[in-house]
Amino acid sequence: MLLASPWLLVQGWILVGAPTPDHQRMPACADGTQNCAFLSSSTSVRMDSGLNTVIEANVSEVWAMWEAWSDDEGLRTVHETVDENGERFSHRVAITPFWRFPDDVVVQFTPQGDDTAITLYSASRLGQSDLGVNPDRLEQLHEALLLA
Repeated sequence: MLLASPWLLVQGWILVGAPTPDHQRMPACADGTQNCAFLSSSTSVRMDSGLNTVIEANVSEVWAMWEAWSDDEGLRTVHETVDENGERFSHRVAITPFWRFPDDVVVQFTPQGDDTAITLYSASRLGQSDLGVNPDRLEQLHEALLLA
């Protein structure tokens, strides 16, 4: 029990200090951030700006790849919508192993004819730095979406 005490204290701190945000629109990374990554056709934060933000697949195929990838990664669904134009939005949460820190992963897929424009966001709720976890996560997601 004594060995588990630090872990239990951290879990209580996370529970109180990192409530789940209500992302129903695409969030933005703060200026100078070291715990957030973002990729869209107009903006790149801590990501390679040369990454393709239009996938040569329809939005349903891209959505299926997102669902498969997020299921494989163990992400938990918080909010999802599909609008009348077919645009899809999802907010899910990744939980780090052992310490169980929550990271928000938000995606938006917009149909563009037979293709799909993607916007990706990943951010840690706590701390000053993510040690590169969020950019790495979005790079892996981007690779998976290219397979659609």
